[in-house]
Amino acid sequence: MTQGSMTMFASLNEAKFSAAHVRAMLVAGSGFFVDSYDNFVISLVVPMVAYEYYGQGSLPSSRNEGWVKAASSWGNVCGHILFAVLGDVLGRKRVYGYELVILVAGALLCAVAAWPINNNPDNVLIMLAVWRFLLGIGIGGDYPVSAVLTSEFASSDRRGQYIAAVFAMQGFGIITGALMAILVLVCFQHAIIDHGATHFGFCWRILAGFGAVPALAAVYWRMRIPETPRFTADVLGDYASAMHQATEFLAGPTITSPPASPVVKADKTTTSSYG
Repeated sequence: MTQGSMTMFASLNEAKFSAAHVRAMLVAGSGFFVDSYDNFVISLVVPMVAYEYYGQGSLPSSRNEGWVKAASSWGNVCGHILFAVLGDVLGRKRVYGYELVILVAGALLCAVAAWPINNNPDNVLIMLAVWRFLLGIGIGGDYPVSAVLTSEFASSDRRGQYIAAVFAMQGFGIITGALMAILVLVCFQHAIIDHGATHFGFCWRILAGFGAVPALAAVYWRMRIPETPRFTADVLGDYASAMHQATEFLAGPTITSPPASPVVKADKTTTSSYG
């Protein structure tokens, strides 16, 4: 690292913990929250699909069930490689947020996966596997870009703590998946008891699609994060822009305040007349 780079990064390395760091951790952590939710919830979705389409006493083959559960993991590998390369070539900001767009598309497509074709319920699992693979690309793309972006914006004395806080959001995602499953089953329990297992379809489709909600909310904030000064300075060699980006990040969103009204001092003799 050149002397110019070290001077350039001093404001980031020595920055005190502030709202800017909280924003960065929340924006990055929201992706990890959704990632873990989607990775976990499929283990709850598949049994509901089996109850709805295969009936009692019948289960999908272990092979088909395995393909559905493993599809997102294969997508993760592709997403890791794809977005890691794009992040190094194009920059963190230019690709950040698009992985969540892919994730949102995959989650929504899982929620509307096709009904059985020719009365073959395996077709539902096949379509789920396809859309879970797409979902996995978005999940895989989120890991490297969010981790790198968090570390490059973090101060040097707290970098490990910031990254740990972002990764800790995975635990909240898993807990949310379990709570969502309980909630939807409670809401539809009477319909399932009175009208049969077909109402499990509402349950698993809600679970599969819910991950798109927090991801969609996070896309806007990810698009607003500036490029990391470390990429701009060390990769592009643009130190002036890097300094501007560091200042922009630490300052946060600019809010224009109305001009303050002039303060008029009260007349002491007048106020004293009121007792």
